Amino acid sequence: GCISLGLAAAVCKTRLLQRPCGHQTAWTVTLVCLAYLLICEFWLVEATVWHSVRGAQMIILMKVISYAHDILPEQSPRPIEEQVETKESGKKFKNESDSYVESLHEEGQEVDAKDSKETNITNQLSGETKSNADEDLKTNTLRHRKSDQSDSSINKSPARDTVKDLEGTKDTTNEKKDGVAVASEHCCSTKVAEGGCLGKGLELCGYLLHPGTVVFGPWCSLTKYREISEPMQWTILWPVNIVLTLSMSAVCLLGSTCFVPWLIKDDSNSWALAFRDALSFRMSHYFVSDLSEATANLGGIDMDMVSRLPAIEMPRSLLGVVINWNIPMHQFLKKYVFLRVRSTVGVWCAVLCTYSASAVIHGLNGQLCAVLLSLAVYTHAEHCLRVKLAVAFNACVMAKPCQQPCVKHTHKGKSITAMVINTVLGIVCMVHLAYLGVMFDSAPNSDSGYSIWHTLSKWRALNFASHWAVAFTYVVMLLI
Repeated sequence: GCISLGLAAAVCKTRLLQRPCGHQTAWTVTLVCLAYLLICEFWLVEATVWHSVRGAQMIILMKVISYAHDILPEQSPRPIEEQVETKESGKKFKNESDSYVESLHEEGQEVDAKDSKETNITNQLSGETKSNADEDLKTNTLRHRKSDQSDSSINKSPARDTVKDLEGTKDTTNEKKDGVAVASEHCCSTKVAEGGCLGKGLELCGYLLHPGTVVFGPWCSLTKYREISEPMQWTILWPVNIVLTLSMSAVCLLGSTCFVPWLIKDDSNSWALAFRDALSFRMSHYFVSDLSEATANLGGIDMDMVSRLPAIEMPRSLLGVVINWNIPMHQFLKKYVFLRVRSTVGVWCAVLCTYSASAVIHGLNGQLCAVLLSLAVYTHAEHCLRVKLAVAFNACVMAKPCQQPCVKHTHKGKSITAMVINTVLGIVCMVHLAYLGVMFDSAPNSDSGYSIWHTLSKWRALNFASHWAVAFTYVVMLLI
């Protein structure tokens, strides 16, 4: 909460002082947040206390990073070169406009001189024929006729109309330019000058400290948070969905603490105990995910499913497990890490960077880092193997299901070949999940978190079987 208020105050100060902010500021905010997280993890906060508040701090910092990369670049002023170029082009346009207006004034003056000459000639003719009444009548008629024609020609002169229009346009342009000059000197928009800074600061505080997501999560974008102010369509499905989600959360909590330990006793073999501990950990994760989904919806945020239990317990691939484990977290990492790195260093390096970023956001905890980096290698090995199998058997066995109808493969997803391969690889995936989740047990000293040595001791008890299986997967992939 303190870092949230401090960041909001810093953003308001930046906007009030009209200091430039952009992509450099966004990355600076990101580095400061990660540094703060690591300092709290290793030095500043006691391990037991930090272990209990790590999740809430992680959610707040994710919101800060997303705000920095989404909002701050939009508030950055134009470069100085662009402002100078715009100013010079404005001066050039003003000079050209003034020259054109002067030429049109000269043309209008020539028209006035010509009309004045015709009027003088008419007056002379009318004076010479004053004694003759008939000629005087004709002269007067001719004079009025020419006078009307002269007035009509002057009023209909395009030069004079254009001069008048351009004079009005010139004044308007100068006023607009003066307004732009004032705005560019202060580097702020009219909305900010009218008091938008305080509104932005309050919005940021509300986004970071939203009571529906600040404790249990999940992460939500600023766009989704702003939907709170929009009118909500009240239907019977909204309370029913919340009740069902809370009920599912309670069932998962009971399963994690009561049912799973009751089904598998402590005197079982090592792999059965590994499966029990991993399943208990996953059930506790479903409890938190469902509870966070319910609290977010109660807080006015239209939040879909945070995690999909069927896609994790009956997995098609490890990639599907990673995607459905925490969907908002997956969207955050994909948007702010994977897609930004992939175009520069390639897919494989982007995958490593994504899992590394996830490990840093989680606080560089030893067991979490080991699991996340292992998942990076596992998903890459499985993806490469499935690509080779899809080409060799011409079947829909990719990590993600093919789009229906599939036109790339002969053996569709419901064919015997595809079903056998997907079933075998799904069972292997379940073994990997039991192996990777074995260290998340409920021992008495788990309140302060475990180190990397605790994780290695758990894997050593299972003879590092999963890692050997992944190494064998790479060998098979090279032989196919």
